[in-house]
This record gives sequence, structure tokens and C-alpha cells, in this order.
Amino acid sequence: MEEHNLIVVGDIHLQDKEPKKSQCLDVLDWIFNSDFNNPNNTLLMLGDLCEINSPYELYEIFIDCFENRSRFAKILIVEGNHECANQSTVLSLFRPLKNVEVITEWKAWEYYNCNLLFLPFYNHD
Repeated sequence: MEEHNLIVVGDIHLQDKEPKKSQCLDVLDWIFNSDFNNPNNTLLMLGDLCEINSPYELYEIFIDCFENRSRFAKILIVEGNHECANQSTVLSLFRPLKNVEVITEWKAWEYYNCNLLFLPFYNHD
């Protein structure tokens, strides 16, 4: 039986300021250059990809990784509070990408005999 892994990454908070930007880019390089980046695995990103009000150029880094570097079977992005603050523009960037699913409402999902419950950020206001 083939092994399928769920690779979970949370709260990268990519930003323009150094050294945080370089550190985040190193994490992304590791993820997309690792042996985990293969068609048997799914990448789950737990929101807060960038800081609130980050320039679109930072989100384009993720788009490049997802479109050009990913070999994952699927990439799931669970909405975090930073994405929720910019939902109308930020999340729309990822929706057209192949094999990328943006999760903005609770969702139950079975991943190879493991039941998962996704609970995106909920704005209580």
C-alpha cells in the first residue's frame, strides 16, 4: 500500500521585513524542495500566509510555489484571520489554481482513513 502523508504548515506570516521574510522563504524552499513534495501527499496550510495588508507581490510567491514548484496531489488553504481581513481580494488569488482548494467554511474531510475537521477563522463581530 502506498504511503500518503498530510503535510501541515501553519501561520507562515510572510512579510516584507527582514529577517522574517528570508526565514519564511527558507521554510517555503524547504517545503517545496523536500521529498514530501510528491503526488502521494497533500499540503495543508493553516492560514495566515502573509501579514494583514501585505502587498500582492508576497502572495505571488505562494502562487509561484503552488503553480510551478508543487508536486503535491492537492493543496488546501484554511482561511486564517489575516486572510479573512482581506478575503475579497486575497483568497480570490488562489481559487483558480489547479489542485488548490481554499476553505472558508467548516468542512469535514476524510483523508485515507483519517477524519479531519477544518474550522477556518470565524469573525465574531
